[in-house]
Amino acid sequence: MVLSVKPFPRLRCAKVRDIGSPDNNQAIIYLLEQWLPQSKAKIGSYPPIFHYINVGLTVPASEMITDVYLPLA
Repeated sequence: MVLSVKPFPRLRCAKVRDIGSPDNNQAIIYLLEQWLPQSKAKIGSYPPIFHYINVGLTVPASEMITDVYLPLA
């Protein structure tokens, strides 16, 4: 396995925290369907970034935390 480490470019992002299973992430849905149209912001050229704060076999799905970053133009 080859690990490649590259820094993220500086991005202007909208950020929302989701609590619950990553399989049912409501934060990205909120950002795309509600926040983005109301804000009149434009989506940037990078895909959304999901930052999993607490993961592992001992973390109940209802307590998992994911920060979702939506890059903006």
